[in-house]
Amino acid sequence: GLHTPYTIMLPSYDDEPNLPPISLHPLGERFIIKPSLGGGEGVVTDLTSMHQILELRRQHTHYRYLLQTFIEPVSLGDQPAWFRVLYCRGMVFCCWWHPDTHVYAQVSREEERQFQLEPLTSMTKTIAELCKLDIFSTEIALTADGRFVVVDYVNDQPDLRLQSQAADGVPDIIVQQLAAQLTAAAAQQFPAENLNNLELHDEKNG
Repeated sequence: GLHTPYTIMLPSYDDEPNLPPISLHPLGERFIIKPSLGGGEGVVTDLTSMHQILELRRQHTHYRYLLQTFIEPVSLGDQPAWFRVLYCRGMVFCCWWHPDTHVYAQVSREEERQFQLEPLTSMTKTIAELCKLDIFSTEIALTADGRFVVVDYVNDQPDLRLQSQAADGVPDIIVQQLAAQLTAAAAQQFPAENLNNLELHDEKNG
């Protein structure tokens, strides 16, 4: 029930130097390429030809790549409807996330109602059920035809640099709540007496 961009998976150049014939037609006139595991590095947008793909594979021979249809978000107010949503053990934090600057701004309750952004939460919880991770982030864009499209399915581990320390970091209050949630979960799993025993054991073993 989740909308995703049309995607073609490519093996690494090291694993398969010569690709079989691939039709790029379903991707449309403009598409992007990104490493299957990259944390944002190596992503190239606005590709149009197989020649560009082959050149990138030769430059980064160990990358497995994803080719995806380029998703153009609709504008809501004065910003693109592109969101990065953070999930942590049932808690969901929705943020505006500019695809060019990567700057976060938390979605307010008023904005959620005004722009009908409730699906961001339900979609992220569905992704959590599928991936079985306690903490991750996902990227979702709203298109002009009213579809919420999961552009970047699961980022594990998410970038949790503080916004007070990096312009493209996560708002501090969200990181604080994530940390509190993880700390509470750790306390339930490892009672205090077990943690004390672990500390003593570590001291004995240097």
